[in-house]
Amino acid sequence: MQQDTAARKAELAQQRKALADAQKRMADLDVLVQKVYEDNALGKLPDARYLKLSVQYEQEQQGIAHLAAKLEREIETETAQMVDMDKFFVLADRYANLTELTASIVNELISKIVVHSPEKRYSRKHVTIEVFFTYVGKIRIPINIENMEDVDIA
Repeated sequence: MQQDTAARKAELAQQRKALADAQKRMADLDVLVQKVYEDNALGKLPDARYLKLSVQYEQEQQGIAHLAAKLEREIETETAQMVDMDKFFVLADRYANLTELTASIVNELISKIVVHSPEKRYSRKHVTIEVFFTYVGKIRIPINIENMEDVDIA
């Protein structure tokens, strides 16, 4: 869990930096659009060149706006999951010494399981299964599997 928390914090820092970079570029593009418009209005920039630059800057701004919105949603989701880690720890502590796994326990600990379509790798079928835990989502657990050739943990 400590490794997962550290990985989440690093990923969150990268997302926040990418969002800040995107917001800075949006501000830079606003200045560029204004300068291009002023240059065109003053006759320093031909109309054809102005139109080309204007369209290019607008397209870039739209792309960055979509990226920024996506990053904001991801940051919000990741932050909420990190806050819910304490709730998950309480839940996990309750079931620390299980002797039997029942459907009610699985329903309480796991919010969803995603089973992907089989893929053929090296003439064998592999199925990726993702387990999303209650409160924290998918946890990146490093697993060392020895002598289990038919199992592929992703």
